[in-house]
Amino acid sequence: MSDVFAVFGGPAKFSRTFGLKNPSTASEMKRRESISIDLWPAIVDLAARDRVAHL
Repeated sequence: MSDVFAVFGGPAKFSRTFGLKNPSTASEMKRRESISIDLWPAIVDLAARDRVAHL
């Protein structure tokens, strides 16, 4: 799961990229190893646009 955060530049950048109001939200998702289901479509779309080989 931490690979997803690494691909997007860490929790703080992940938060900015996906419009999370509080950067600690991404840090907490990373700690729990669970990303909110409502973020996955945007994660997959951006990864496809950026040609990320794997998440």
